[in-house]
Amino acid sequence: MCGRYTLSAGHEALARAFLAEFAGELQMSWKPRYNISPGTGIVAILEDRDKGGRRAEVLHWGLVPSWARDVNIGYKLINARAETISSKPSYRDAFRYRRCLVPASGFYEWDRRGPVSQPYYFHPAKADFMAMAAVWEHWLHPSGSEILSVALITTSANKAMERIHHRMPVILPQSSWTDWLDTGNVKPSMGPFLKAANADDLLDLHPVSREVNKGSAEGAELIQPVKLDGPESANGGRQMDLFGE
Repeated sequence: MCGRYTLSAGHEALARAFLAEFAGELQMSWKPRYNISPGTGIVAILEDRDKGGRRAEVLHWGLVPSWARDVNIGYKLINARAETISSKPSYRDAFRYRRCLVPASGFYEWDRRGPVSQPYYFHPAKADFMAMAAVWEHWLHPSGSEILSVALITTSANKAMERIHHRMPVILPQSSWTDWLDTGNVKPSMGPFLKAANADDLLDLHPVSREVNKGSAEGAELIQPVKLDGPESANGGRQMDLFGE
C-alpha cells in the first residue's frame, strides 16, 4: 500500500483547507479522479519557501532520486516505508528537505487471502478528503529538463485496516500539517508523525467492483459498494503489498 487512490474533492475546498495556491492552469484542468495510479501526475501540497505559503503542484508518482541515472527507477519507488525513510538513500534527502502532503478522497486495497483478490475502498468516515504524508524530489535530465516526483509514505496497519492488509498510508491530521511541511523540523520528534492512525473509526471501508483492477478504468461507479457472493475473506493466506512497500 498505497497503489491506487481517488481525489474527487474540488480544488476550491482543497485550497481553503490546505491554505495553498492552486495555479490557474491546474484549476482549469481539474476533474474528479477515481483510479489514480503510479506513473501518473498527482497533486501534492508543498511549502513554497521562496515566496512563503503553500502551493499545489502536479508531481510524477514514483520518486526519482537526484542521483538516479534512469528516470524509470521511479516505478519502484512509489511508496516509502516509514520505518526506513530517514536512512534509506532513495528517500533520505527528500525526507530531510522536501516533505509534502498528498490530498486524497480515499484509497483502494486488495484482500488477497481468498481465491480471488477483492478490492476494498477506504475513505474518511467524517470528511470529504484526507492528507497522506509524502516526500518529493527533483531530478535533472542531461538535456536540462526537470522531473518533480513524489513517493507516498506507508506504515503498519491499524486495527481497522489490518484485517484487509498489513500496511496503510500515513494519514496526517490537520493539526500536524504545518509541522510536517516545516523542513526546518528534523528533530527525533518527527517519528510520531509516521505512525498508523490511532483512531480505528477514522476510515470507513466497503468492497468494490474488481473493475478498478484495470488501470484505464475511471468514474464514480468504481467506489460504489458491491455485494460479495460469498463470506468475506478474512482468514488464512499471506498478505502482500501491491507494489512491495
